[in-house]
Amino acid sequence: MLNLKQEVAWYCICTRPKREAVAAQSIGKVIGVEVFAPRVIYKKRTSRGVVRFNEALFPGYLFVRCDLSNQYRYLLSLNGVRGVVHYGGVVPCIPDVIMQSLLLAVGKDAVHEIPEAPFMPGSEVVVVGGPFTDITAVVKHVIPAKGRVRILLEFLGRQMELDVEAYSLYSPTVSPKAVLHNSLQ
Repeated sequence: MLNLKQEVAWYCICTRPKREAVAAQSIGKVIGVEVFAPRVIYKKRTSRGVVRFNEALFPGYLFVRCDLSNQYRYLLSLNGVRGVVHYGGVVPCIPDVIMQSLLLAVGKDAVHEIPEAPFMPGSEVVVVGGPFTDITAVVKHVIPAKGRVRILLEFLGRQMELDVEAYSLYSPTVSPKAVLHNSLQ
């Protein structure tokens, strides 16, 4: 049996796989409480070309602000909801400070777009995917329409140019965390 406090607070809800949006809509319409289901948008090159993905920032989870002792049974009966995150019999509430900073970082619309990695001609990169993994190279030219980067690398004693997917490169001078942090501000 869960120990449910009678207080309005933020709680983490576990959803069915790929059902975060369905659960958030059900909770918002049926119960009418504040729901936060942040999403992230990013581009990735696939066999169909560059595809824009819109996925949950926290797959399988969302946040609700309610009096859980009164809403618990309603929440469990809603479409897309699997349960409430709990440890043993304790359901932890999320501090308002943490939720406010998350709301500010992602935005009120709960959708955040991740920018593409900034590669500049002449900058040093490390290949992180494919047959040239862990080889350091220099960016020669960026081809944004194709999502590719032309790099110059030394392999088996000679220099060679090749085009690689932009997502298979890492720039040691530009931290991925810094790119994400700067885009969240």
